Amino acid sequence: MGGEDSKPAPPPKPQPTPQPATRVVYRDPPRAKTPPLTSTPWRAMKEKWGPGFSQKLQDETKSISIECGDVKKPGLLLLGPIKAGKSTFINSIFSIGKGRLVNKAYTGSANKSFTVSFTRYRGTGLLKNFRLCDTMGVEDDEEEGFHVSDIVHLIEGHIRDNYKFNPRSALTSKDHAYNPCPKPEEKIHCVVFVIDALVLSSGSISNGMRRKIHHLQEEIRKRDVPRVLVLTKVDLLCQKVAEDIRNIFSSTKVQKAVKKASEIFAIPESNIHPVKNYEGEIEIDPLKNIPLLLALRQIIHFASDYLEENDHDSD
Repeated sequence: MGGEDSKPAPPPKPQPTPQPATRVVYRDPPRAKTPPLTSTPWRAMKEKWGPGFSQKLQDETKSISIECGDVKKPGLLLLGPIKAGKSTFINSIFSIGKGRLVNKAYTGSANKSFTVSFTRYRGTGLLKNFRLCDTMGVEDDEEEGFHVSDIVHLIEGHIRDNYKFNPRSALTSKDHAYNPCPKPEEKIHCVVFVIDALVLSSGSISNGMRRKIHHLQEEIRKRDVPRVLVLTKVDLLCQKVAEDIRNIFSSTKVQKAVKKASEIFAIPESNIHPVKNYEGEIEIDPLKNIPLLLALRQIIHFASDYLEENDHDSD
């Protein structure tokens, strides 16, 4: 129409292809693998491990003797779940004293407690001045294993020898097995919990078991009876311990188990003793004796201290 020819519109500029947003993934640095053994033992020993130290512990244990009032042989009570190794611990202690393997307490792998009655073992060898007492195992179900009230009666000396535990019905003062007027020597002067290190480390202790243990602990604490814990089967927990028992206080797995036992049972770590019972061996080994003897020595010392304290109070 008389004007300049209209120019076509320029083509659109190509748009850049959008790029996906860069994802930044944060990863924790790989954790260093925990070594099986610590560089220095987490429980130091003054003595060098060897037959000489083992014999020294035996001689010291045999020489411990205390007579407070009417008590000439303090009572040491073993408590623990079934298959924890209570009876095997008893046999191991008697084996050390005899210098050969013995089988005083029945052992087995059944799912029910092998020990169904209260048994006082006659003191011989390392225990010639003490009485070792065994009971039915602690079980998960309220209607299995011993009744907690029976253990309270036992600690106070009210249960006669060979009393058969009935978890559904606690002992009463009307039962023929009830001892109404116990002598001081018939009471318990130290309680020893025996626990399987494998079960503890795997977290297999049930809530029912924990409740029973907690209830039991409260009753024992009310009576100020000293408590010691023996941690069995540590050779199955740690291969290094299985290879050489001298690694027992350097094993990180055993150390962790001791700490866990302390938390669950509210017992100081210094009162918790990892041991290797005699199971399957045919000969006594002085080195394997050492952890067992260390545990027994503390148990006996605690019973003696408790007796001395209570004898002083009665005076």
